Amino acid sequence: MTPDKQAMRQQALQTLRGMTPQRREEASAALRRRLAQHLEGRTPCTLGIYAPLPHEVDLLPLLREMPQHTYAFPVAGPQRRMCFRAVRCPEEELQPARFGLREPLPTCPALPPASLDLIVIPGLAFTADGARLGYGGGYYDTFLPLCPQAERLSLAFAEQMLPHIPTEPHDLPVPLIFTA
Repeated sequence: MTPDKQAMRQQALQTLRGMTPQRREEASAALRRRLAQHLEGRTPCTLGIYAPLPHEVDLLPLLREMPQHTYAFPVAGPQRRMCFRAVRCPEEELQPARFGLREPLPTCPALPPASLDLIVIPGLAFTADGARLGYGGGYYDTFLPLCPQAERLSLAFAEQMLPHIPTEPHDLPVPLIFTA
C-alpha cells in the first residue's frame, strides 16, 4: 500500500464524515433512483450490494423500493476472500461484523458468484475514468474476477470524485459510476 493511498483514504473519510445527514440522505435517494432507472425494464436480477457504513451511500431502501430483485450482501472471510448471501430483511438478517460492517447471518443462503447480475462496489473515492480508492482490504479486487458476467458499478457522492487516484496492477477499475 502506498503512503499516498493511505493519506487519500484519511482525507476521503474526513470529507465523507463532514457531509450533513441531509446531504447524504438526499444524494443517497438520488443515487438509488439512478440505479432504478438503469435497471428499468430488466427482468428481476440478483444484485450484490452492501450494508452502508454511516458515511456511505444508503442502499438498504432498495429492498423496499425494488422488491422484484434478489439482494445479496458480502461476507468477508480470511485471506481477502468474500462471498455473498441473499438477504430479504436487513433489519433481521444483518449482524455486526469486523470493521464496523454488517454482514448476513450464516443462515442466509450463500449465492455462487455466477448468480450475481450486478455488483455495486463501495469505495472511498473514485475518478471519472473508473479508478477506485477502496478501504485497503482488497476484497472486491479478489472477488470480482470470480464473476466476470456481473455488471460492475459504483454509486458515489459528488464529494467522492477526485481528479486522480494512484492505482496498482491489482486495482480493478469500475466501468460505471453514478454520482449525485
